[in-house]
Amino acid sequence: MWFYQFFTGLLGDSLILKNTVAEEDDGIRLSRSTDSLMVSRYNLAGGIYEKLYYNPANGLFDSTTTVGLNTYKSLGTYLTDALAGVAALTLFTETANERYLLGRLRLCPRTCAAGLIAGAQNLRCSINGTSLTGGVITVGFGDLDADADMGTDITSTPITALNQVEVGDTVTLDLVAGGTGFTAAQLAMFEVIAYITKN
Repeated sequence: MWFYQFFTGLLGDSLILKNTVAEEDDGIRLSRSTDSLMVSRYNLAGGIYEKLYYNPANGLFDSTTTVGLNTYKSLGTYLTDALAGVAALTLFTETANERYLLGRLRLCPRTCAAGLIAGAQNLRCSINGTSLTGGVITVGFGDLDADADMGTDITSTPITALNQVEVGDTVTLDLVAGGTGFTAAQLAMFEVIAYITKN
């Protein structure tokens, strides 16, 4: 069975017209996630949906391409003064305007300061006030006190559950209470990046 797919916005404001063929007893479902298009083909024999992603490099759909689905977002850039206290503190808050899975978190030094001589803190994300399962970043003053730290990063523990973000959810980046405060009034800075999968 041949049919035509019309959809806009995949490549700017262009209109794409593409032929698609479906085998007998197969069901075709189209969905779009930001910059990528996905076809879910129902396999009657297997009783499952097979996800095929549009690959702009060759104009075809395949099961491995996830162009536009996997990306990252910045959760902010901060002076280490944000880590000077020992009480819980929310560093970043966002009301989600898209659906995605929160993947690993990474802390990336942006400037360093030799004056950092103390500090050990944990950071983690929460969705609607519920902490992710995993995803803890542990950062110490030695990660931000020398030029050699530039270009490195600190990866969080694996995130294994409670990481689905829905439109309208509140996503926060939080300093966990009970750490050792960083040396105050230093010019070291860091950025926290979340790797996400749009779904």
